[in-house]
Amino acid sequence: MPEQQPQTRAQWFLKPSHYGLTPANGVTAVRLVLVPFARKFWNPDKGETGPAELRQDKTLPVKLAAEAEGILAWMVQGCVEWQRTGLQIPDSVRAATAEYRSEQDTLGRFAEQCCIISGMVRVKFAQLYDSLTKWCEENGDNLPSKRFVSSWLKEHDFKDTTNNGLWFLGIALKAESTQ
Repeated sequence: MPEQQPQTRAQWFLKPSHYGLTPANGVTAVRLVLVPFARKFWNPDKGETGPAELRQDKTLPVKLAAEAEGILAWMVQGCVEWQRTGLQIPDSVRAATAEYRSEQDTLGRFAEQCCIISGMVRVKFAQLYDSLTKWCEENGDNLPSKRFVSSWLKEHDFKDTTNNGLWFLGIALKAESTQ
């Protein structure tokens, strides 16, 4: 019988400095949510301080092991509930996700700051893209591809037409955005 190797437990902690770069629309954005971790526990052994209720509990692994049976039952109940009613996303997660998507929606911010939205206006795509290019450079944003911009406009119900170039109806550049 081969000798058993001692089991080791690798503890992983991920603290991202940047969130994944995902488009603010499409299938990926619909499926991903941002879970805010608003509480930070502090460790007095590292010289940290904070509220008493957030002090790191060094005995937590022992306490959890003692409650393993109850924790497993709680997990099974949660799984049954999930299978019965589906995943219900908490309001705090919805709010954090909406804020993140808004921050990542380069075209939405550009349209809000530099465009007029009205059924009575139109813009030539080349002119819109040139203005977007300048705006992205000034704001330190990544410039989306022309294909992505065109798709975004169509997804937001701006109709395209051709007449001496590609035009989009319902959107135009504000006067100061064309200079």
